[in-house]
Amino acid sequence: MPYLLPTQRVRRLFAFTLLFAAASTGAFAQQAPLVTDRPDFTESAVTVPLGSIQFEGGLSFVDAGADALIFGEPLIRYGLRDKLELRFGVPSIVSIDDPVDDTGLSDLSVGFKYALAPTANGWSMAVLGALSLPTGGDNFTSDTIDPSAIFVASRDINDRTSFDAQARGAIVGDDNDAVLETTAVFAYAIRPDLSGFAELATRFQDNVDTGVTLHTGVSSLIQELLQVDVHLGFGLTDTAADFFVGAGISYRIDR
Repeated sequence: MPYLLPTQRVRRLFAFTLLFAAASTGAFAQQAPLVTDRPDFTESAVTVPLGSIQFEGGLSFVDAGADALIFGEPLIRYGLRDKLELRFGVPSIVSIDDPVDDTGLSDLSVGFKYALAPTANGWSMAVLGALSLPTGGDNFTSDTIDPSAIFVASRDINDRTSFDAQARGAIVGDDNDAVLETTAVFAYAIRPDLSGFAELATRFQDNVDTGVTLHTGVSSLIQELLQVDVHLGFGLTDTAADFFVGAGISYRIDR
C-alpha cells in the first residue's frame, strides 16, 4: 500500500482570505476560520480552537499495482489547549483485490499537534507526534507500534498564494525500517470560498527506491465550518502509487 493516503487540508491563507470576506459582511463575528489537514498530504501549521472538535474524512481509490478502496480516513482533532490539539486517526475500511481479495480495518493512531510561535519573517510552524497502533486486520496492519514525528512550516507568498513544506520521520514494521517523507505544496485562493493546491511528495525508506508523487486538488467551503474537497495524484516513480483519486468532508463543532 502506498504511504500517501490523504489526510490533509486547505491552506492557512485560504482560511484568512475567507475570514476577511466574512468579516466584511459580519457573517462570522469572531469565529476562528476552518483550517483542515486535508486533502493534501501536508499538515497545516494551525491547531483547532480551544475546546473545539473537528472531524475530517473521505473516500479514496488507489491504483498501486493492486486496486484499493479506502473508506473513512477519519481524523478527529480536539483543541486541548491554546496551540495544542489531540489527534485520533480512527481506522478506515480498506478493500483490496490483490494479492488476495480482502476487506478490513486499518490501524488506529493517536497523537498531538503543537503550533510554534511565528517567526519574525512570517513563517508559521508546528510539530506533530503520533503512534500508529497495530489494531487493523491481518492484511491492513504493520503488526507493530510505529512512532512518527512531523515538522511543518508555512508562509504566505502574496495575497492569494501560500507555500508549505513538511518533513515526516517514522519507524515502521517488524524490521524497524526508517522512513523519511517530505512534501512541498503551493496553495492558491481562487475565490474566498474555493482554494486549489499543487503538491510534490517524496518518500525515502531503507532498501526501497525513492517514491515521488504529484498531487493536486481543490477545497470548497460550503458553510462557515463545513468544507468539501476533491483531489487526485500520480506516481512519478515505480515505488509510488500509479494513480489515486478521492473526495472528503471536514466539519468543526465549537464549544
